[in-house]
Amino acid sequence: MHVATQEYSDERTESATISEVAITGGSGDVTVNRGQGSTIRIQRVFRYHDKQRPSGRDRVDGTLLHLDTDCGNGCSVSYTVTVPNEVKVSGHNDSGRVTLNQVGAVALQLTSGDLSIHGAGGNIAALTGSGAIDIADTKGTVTATAGSGSVRIVQAGGVVVATTRSGKVDVENAGGDTVTAGASSGDVSVTMGKAQAVRAQTRSGRIRVVVGAGLSVAASTNTRSGHTTVDVPTASAAPSNLDLTTVSGDISVVPAGAGAAGPPVPTAPAAPSASPASPPAPAGP
Repeated sequence: MHVATQEYSDERTESATISEVAITGGSGDVTVNRGQGSTIRIQRVFRYHDKQRPSGRDRVDGTLLHLDTDCGNGCSVSYTVTVPNEVKVSGHNDSGRVTLNQVGAVALQLTSGDLSIHGAGGNIAALTGSGAIDIADTKGTVTATAGSGSVRIVQAGGVVVATTRSGKVDVENAGGDTVTAGASSGDVSVTMGKAQAVRAQTRSGRIRVVVGAGLSVAASTNTRSGHTTVDVPTASAAPSNLDLTTVSGDISVVPAGAGAAGPPVPTAPAAPSASPASPPAPAGP
């Protein structure tokens, strides 16, 4: 007999001092926010098919808060957690969206689901099998890998490595000395706010590098099928070394403020110098 999905929610506070949130489980969304006060606030939403309400599997173990999104057969639980201090977030989740705001270091793997991280104070290592990754305003290094989904990194404090098999990769104003961005199928865009080495690769898609004001580059570009445009100052000894490769797609290196790249505009044919003579009349039979 089919049992309709049921839902209930609850909330509690914990007075413990924690340094890490560890995520495990099956299917459920997780949000971790840094807030005010001195206690931990845990809000849960259960969705289940059984007649009996499930119990959660989250717990505090010393300085570690465990969040389990699996609560039994046909049951999932989503969490919104508010912590008073910067905490590390680690673990994995099979299915669901994870949102992290003003946490510390992050080491997280998602099988299916989007990942959003804003304002993290430590290094980030993020992996999704299927889902988008969005990271902004972080202090440390970022390594972000998506199997299928876009990857967007804005204002990272350190070195950035951002890759996806299928989707767009966009890295803006990274603070580290190197940026590595790649896609098997998809466009790659890097915006440079400082002198740095940039390596960008895609098999099928466009590569676009936006160079900040006053920067010169040493550019190595390679495309088998596409156009290459470099519209910024170049010098072999420039501190910004660009290594850009695509099998099929255009490559453009443009100054900040340039418009978005579009398809090449075909050159109009030159106007004839004089009107051609009228064709002769066809010969009679």
